Amino acid sequence: MRYSDRNSKKIQDGFQLFTSLRTGYQVKLLSDRWFIEPSIAATAWPINTNVPPAFAAADKKWNRYFLLEPNIHVGRRF
Repeated sequence: MRYSDRNSKKIQDGFQLFTSLRTGYQVKLLSDRWFIEPSIAATAWPINTNVPPAFAAADKKWNRYFLLEPNIHVGRRF
């Protein structure tokens, strides 16, 4: 992860581990060539390293996880 100031000048680099667990189903449409895939996800970012103090202070007011995140994917098979 690259941290930058408001002028896009690099402050420092860090690392974030982002995980996601998703469950849902796929609805096939139009002769199985198109699909809609609604799902629910639980996401977490348990590891954040080398975070600048200003970013850490702003991030501290939020949880390190997000439960029940809705998703919908639309696609076409080739």
